Amino acid sequence: MSAPEIKETTRSLIDWLNYLLNSARDTINRAFVKIDLEHHEIHEGVSYTYPFVDLDVDIGAPKYILLRTPDSDEQQHLTVSVSADGVAEAELFENPTVSVVGDIRVFLNRNRRVPMNVANCLLYEDPTITLDNVRLAHMDFGGEGQGARKLTGEASIRDEFVLAKNQDYVIKVTVLADNTHVGIQPDIYEVTPS
Repeated sequence: MSAPEIKETTRSLIDWLNYLLNSARDTINRAFVKIDLEHHEIHEGVSYTYPFVDLDVDIGAPKYILLRTPDSDEQQHLTVSVSADGVAEAELFENPTVSVVGDIRVFLNRNRRVPMNVANCLLYEDPTITLDNVRLAHMDFGGEGQGARKLTGEASIRDEFVLAKNQDYVIKVTVLADNTHVGIQPDIYEVTPS
């Protein structure tokens, strides 16, 4: 190795250490600041959600939400929370057969200081699905006072799915009684691998 390369490598290491020692500290008490990746993505303005509420889901008409990922290297990381005031079943499917996409909805940016950042994953309510296809997640849930549960995993955000590119996914909630109040909240953050 020549001397200039060593000097440049040393300089990069010094810059990185200065960042760790100065930029990653609280400005008031100088304590080190650490947040998890999902929280960081909110701050970056690339974390999105949409709160679906349907007050009248019936036995013969399951509630469907369609997500359509872009054909790009960007990755969509998905978790889904669901709730109902009666007994219900929630499922997540990959590669369904979609005959009508439904009504487009726009994901809300979780960082309200940058709401102009929009998700590249498309979101539709009440699509017409003729074949559910590959089931990725399943959960029976519901009942008065039970609250929302995470379809994609109960423990933490780590129970997420990294969605395939250029693919359709549907969230399906089937109820056991007419006029069931259902809530569905898909949460995604989008990152491009470096």
